Amino acid sequence: MSDSSGHNFIAGRRSAAGSVILHSVDARSGHAFSAFHQATPQEVDAACLAAASAYPGYRGLPAARRAEFLDA
Repeated sequence: MSDSSGHNFIAGRRSAAGSVILHSVDARSGHAFSAFHQATPQEVDAACLAAASAYPGYRGLPAARRAEFLDA
C-alpha cells in the first residue's frame, strides 16, 4: 500500500499534483505535525466539479445517513 498522507481527495481518488508542500502547525506549541500538497488550480476545478456532481444525490439522503460521512 502506498502512503497517501498529504494528498488531496478528489472524486474518490488521491491526488498530489502540486509541488508546494504546506505544513499544519500546532498553534500552541509551534510544532509542525503534518504536511500536505497544495492543490493546483486544476485540482481545485476538479474538486468543485466533483462536489457539484455529487450534491444532488447527497442532498436527497436522510440526515442520519449524511451524518455518517462526518464520521468517515
